[in-house]
Formats: sequence, structure tokens, C-alpha cells
Amino acid sequence: MLPMRRPLPPWVCAIVVAARLVVAARPVAPLASSASERLVVLFGRAGAGKTTVADAALELVEAPCFGLDLDCCVPDWMRDNFNKGIYPTLEERAAFAATACDHVAAALAARGGACLVSFSFVNEDLRAHFRARFPRAAWLLLDTPPRVADERIRRREG
Repeated sequence: MLPMRRPLPPWVCAIVVAARLVVAARPVAPLASSASERLVVLFGRAGAGKTTVADAALELVEAPCFGLDLDCCVPDWMRDNFNKGIYPTLEERAAFAATACDHVAAALAARGGACLVSFSFVNEDLRAHFRARFPRAAWLLLDTPPRVADERIRRREG
């Protein structure tokens, strides 16, 4: 179980319940006919609470399920450029999306069960790449007000 320091706010509970229902309703290997049927994507801006919600949802889901945070797929050069306010081109984002999709597909093939992916997906082109590769995935938007997300990022960065 996740160690809880304080009760989750109602909005987190609502997302966790939604994620749990979506994942639980998905067929799991070997019943699923495609990887995209076993994929739930939790997305939102930086600081929205995606990791917190994904971790809580994974603790509550009773079906075989695992989580992937696609931040692990962001190359160091891209991360360094973000910090300088330099953003990747469409071609660079397409290459990143292909690598991240391959990462998800490999994890689904190797681990079985359902997968809850968390990532910002702030650019429509990134979402389009994932939707093309995983057309039956369920998408859940964690929509957090910018002021709340910004405060969380400030606290995270200390």
C-alpha cells in the first residue's frame, strides 16, 4: 500500500476512481486483442499531479496493471533545452514520440496486463502519434489550474 500522510483531496479520489474503472473495464492479457486496449493514458500539464494520481490508482486497481512515467524517455539534450526555454521541433518531437511509443509497446509485450501511462502530452502532435499507435487507449485529462500546478512545481524544485 501507498503510505498516506493525509487523505487524498476529493478531485484526486475522483480521478483515481475513473482510472480504476477504465483499467478494470479493459480486457487484460491474454484476453485483449491489442496492446492499445490495455493502455490508459493520464495526461496534464507539469505539476497537475499525474504521478500522484497514477501511483494511487495503481494501488487501488485489482487487475494486473503497471505504470509507466514517460519522463524516462525524454533525452537529456531535450531536458537541458527545456530548462533554457528551447523547445523541440516537430521532427524532434516525432522522433521522441516514436521512441516513447516503442517503450510502451515493449513494456506491454514484456509485462502483460494493463498499463497506466503518465505524461504531460502538452503538444497535440505528441497525442496524435500515441493515438495513431494505440488507437483504443483510454485518455484521462488531469486538468489542474495553472496557479496550483505552478505552486506544486515550486515546491518540488525547492
